[in-house]
Amino acid sequence: MEDKKTLIDSLTLPLEDFNMILKIYKVHDDDFTFLRECYEAMIESYLIIGEYSDRIYVEKLNQYTFIGYLIRDFYYRVQDLTREQIEVAKENEDFILILMNTVLDKYSSLTNFSYNNKAIYTSVDTPITSLNVYANFILNKLDLFKKQDPSRTLIIDMLSKAFVLCKTITTLLVNGFETEALTTWRTLHETEATLILLIRHGLPLIEAYLRHMRYGAAYNLLYDKETTDKIFVEIKTKLKDHNLKSKDIKRFIEYGWLYEIKKLPENYEVKLNFRDGIQKIAGLEQYSNTYQRASEVTHSSPLLFYSRRDFFGRLTIVNLYEAFLRIEEIFYNFYVSVIESKEKETYELLRKVYLSELHNILKQERKLMKK
Repeated sequence: MEDKKTLIDSLTLPLEDFNMILKIYKVHDDDFTFLRECYEAMIESYLIIGEYSDRIYVEKLNQYTFIGYLIRDFYYRVQDLTREQIEVAKENEDFILILMNTVLDKYSSLTNFSYNNKAIYTSVDTPITSLNVYANFILNKLDLFKKQDPSRTLIIDMLSKAFVLCKTITTLLVNGFETEALTTWRTLHETEATLILLIRHGLPLIEAYLRHMRYGAAYNLLYDKETTDKIFVEIKTKLKDHNLKSKDIKRFIEYGWLYEIKKLPENYEVKLNFRDGIQKIAGLEQYSNTYQRASEVTHSSPLLFYSRRDFFGRLTIVNLYEAFLRIEEIFYNFYVSVIESKEKETYELLRKVYLSELHNILKQERKLMKK
């Protein structure tokens, strides 16, 4: 009995430290005592759970996560209640039991019995960490700029989303979701191809792209009726100008901005799709087969269910690196054009180190994919 009490005492966080965590989570002062009582009762219950499973190491209890689950679950359950109603709930035994048991289940399951998909890559593998550290660096730089104002910040917004997608792909890979990572690369590839065209052809194409964004908003009924009707009159006129039918309206809205590209071979027929339109004009048609694979996976073909995970893992990381390096070049050209010369010198020194590392990793991953 004494040993059990000693273990409980050793697992229980001192009140001062416990309250510090609650302050970090900005817990209401009136809830401190209630949460402490729940926490102490849950410590005892967790110890009992540990006695029945050799996969639970009670001594390794992550206090911050354990308490975090309790706080988040409690406030999620009372989010629509008044302060008076919350006080009533805190006296309700059923409410307390459900809260504590749910949190114990979540912590026990997600910490000790978390599903492991036996990933090809782990969070500490060099291809993952090297790309993530540079993506973090760039995203922090992009955060210095104004965003979410398409008429002014379209390129910044697209760059930010591209690098977020890069990090999303690495997160999926380290969790063993290789096919899902490849489908996210598909989105990254589409973003990259669009970025290439907008940067290459400048303001006239950007304005066309923004105009088609408005068309898309009208098509999805995001404007009032008067504005929507006015935009549809404009769309119908444009369709007629390009000898398109009413059935082509959706393709025109999505890809019609390509018609504004002036520097195309004579008699070049613009295709209103991604693979034969955006991808080809951007000069990325060498990724057509990979894009097709990703599309098949996206649409739940047998490839999704019976794919070779190691192949798709390597395929994704190689294509991710290639896209990342091209998008980084776009970011670099933008960034050095708006910073002071001293900061530019510092950045270029860091960039040289990062890029050398990334190119070496890409070379190695290409070799591994061929094995």
